[in-house]
Amino acid sequence: MAEPDPIELEHVEHFCGEGALRRQVLFDVTVHVRAGEVVIVNGPSGSGKTTLLTLIGALRSAQKGSVRILGEELRDAGQRVLRSARRQIGYAFQSHNLLGALTASQNVQTSLLLERGCTSATSQRRARDMLAAVGLGARVDDYPEQLSGGQRQRVAIARALARRPKLILADELTASLDRESGREMVDLMHRLVKQQGVSVVLVTHDHRILDIADRVVHLEDGRLTSFTEGVAASTRLLMGILAQSHRKGDLQRRLMELPAEGFRALLERATRQSRQFLEVTSLAESDRLREHARGSACRVHVPLRSANARVARLALPR
Repeated sequence: MAEPDPIELEHVEHFCGEGALRRQVLFDVTVHVRAGEVVIVNGPSGSGKTTLLTLIGALRSAQKGSVRILGEELRDAGQRVLRSARRQIGYAFQSHNLLGALTASQNVQTSLLLERGCTSATSQRRARDMLAAVGLGARVDDYPEQLSGGQRQRVAIARALARRPKLILADELTASLDRESGREMVDLMHRLVKQQGVSVVLVTHDHRILDIADRVVHLEDGRLTSFTEGVAASTRLLMGILAQSHRKGDLQRRLMELPAEGFRALLERATRQSRQFLEVTSLAESDRLREHARGSACRVHVPLRSANARVARLALPR
């Protein structure tokens, strides 16, 4: 019998608040993540991405549907099952949550405290090996205040991977990093998880890193849609903002205030982005036709490689 997928969500719904303040956050979410697969969840703020991640991570419980993680049903599960699931999951979030009183090595070792039979000597060795793998072999005894933001995030990734989990959940890893550091971070994590055969679910707003994923799913207003539909929604929003700015005269005023050199640079950038936009819409339309041919049931399972990978790279200027 084939092994179950590490993540199997079926018709999941979730609500927040009580009484008159109760509102639905997730609507009929169905998605599977296969072993060794890297899946990115993107979408606007407030769309339910972090809620989805915490349901997968056994940090909260769904009210409806099925949440099977690593072969265990988590909905209405007891504390023993939830603790067992958490021990097999690595967590990496926007806030690195390092303990300031501990060194980089000691911070990584904290994740190994949950592992039965892991001696102090073993945990020290594994922590140092993992820090070396993320490029911090010479900084193992440094405290968080002695590290840059990118280096702290590397420690957080080392901590998440040190227990050799079967699943990594990451939330906005690049949000507090500059463009170059953010790219280095996700490339590093991608290389390490592929070496270990770990499944990854990564929530991000950063369109520049979509190309690391095997699949991208788009979450908006608590509902999963295909990546193509997400591109179309973002495009409509951008066009609406531009049109609104134009009606208010704001766009004209900004252009009039630009010096000649600034206007020339803006014009060149607009021309370049217009060409990219035409490529994006062309590729998205081709992808939409393929999705339609495959049937609506497969729409959130379309591989990112090929057309969508090119869309991701073109969506924002480099």
